[in-house]
Amino acid sequence: MLRARHARIAALALASLILVSGLCALGEHARAQGTPTPWTQLSPAEEEAFLMVEQNQMIRARELGEALVADDPTSFIGHLVLAYAQHFAEANFPRALYHANLARQHFEARFGPEPQTPAPWMWHARIIQELGNVHGELGHHAERIALIERFNRSYQPQMVAEIAWSLMKLGRYDEARAAARQGLAEDRPDQVVVALNALCAIEFEAGRDGASYDACGQALAYSRAHGRATVVDLTNFAESARTMLQLAEAERALLEATEAASSLYGNPWLELAELYTRAGRFAEAGQALQKIAEWRGR
Repeated sequence: MLRARHARIAALALASLILVSGLCALGEHARAQGTPTPWTQLSPAEEEAFLMVEQNQMIRARELGEALVADDPTSFIGHLVLAYAQHFAEANFPRALYHANLARQHFEARFGPEPQTPAPWMWHARIIQELGNVHGELGHHAERIALIERFNRSYQPQMVAEIAWSLMKLGRYDEARAAARQGLAEDRPDQVVVALNALCAIEFEAGRDGASYDACGQALAYSRAHGRATVVDLTNFAESARTMLQLAEAERALLEATEAASSLYGNPWLELAELYTRAGRFAEAGQALQKIAEWRGR
């Protein structure tokens, strides 16, 4: 279950960059040098394709992205749409990386590696983010760190706590903790969420179960205080509770997760089935197994 848990926490870090349920508005990441005039040269076909990404209709996005690059192989928007579709709908990370690299190549061939207003820099920011995300999915953590640093040189708000996950995966625990704490000091809700869940994972991987339990609990409490607890928050906390033999607490968190909005990462019914099996509650384990597919298809 450790591998699954880490995947969920990684997913949260990515979700802070590009929300699966709806991407940030194009103007959210303003350039460090000022706020430029938005680029308005999207074709109707490109607008429709990216709208499907924003609405999380990834299958349709893939179809439209394929049409875009068939018509114009240098369409950086078409390749970016395909990167998102392969990443989030197909979980085909090598293919997502292929399209994200092409998106960057074609963008920079047209506008340069340091786009200036009136160039559409916001698309460059998105491409760099997605490249970092996919490298993280593939375990290319040095590359992900380099891309985050590249993003931070040009764009705001900076990605601070996001780097903690990759530092942890490289075994650089002290640096990872420092990055997470720096994210907390930013006092931005997105950074606090990523930082707390990063600390949850860092301490777990470092073998400090009590510290991980505390950090996961803080992440869950923060989400509850600022909206609604997510599946990621709840299942991460449930696993940390289980390592501390707080099995009733783990069960309550997982049952709450079954009522939360569905997520591409993690399935609380699967974890409940395992929890019940370990406890010898086989009838309940069987019932939980029957609900896995239904919950995933919501």
